[in-house]
Amino acid sequence: MLEILREQLAKPIDQLDITSYQNEQLKKIGLDTIGAVLTAAEQDLMQKIHYVGPVRARQIKNAAEAAILEYLSG
Repeated sequence: MLEILREQLAKPIDQLDITSYQNEQLKKIGLDTIGAVLTAAEQDLMQKIHYVGPVRARQIKNAAEAAILEYLSG
């Protein structure tokens, strides 16, 4: 089970329900996997990505969490 979870966390962020701009910007700051997005602090997202404030940072984090929860529940 742990190995399966690791595989899910290693999946690319292209699978997240976020805008293409957000996807590109996350990749520019080195967050290219779902696990990397989950471990990143919202504050880092707000500081490093233009046009991302507290609401958008939370939406990005929620999209990563939803991807993992969807897999675990389904």
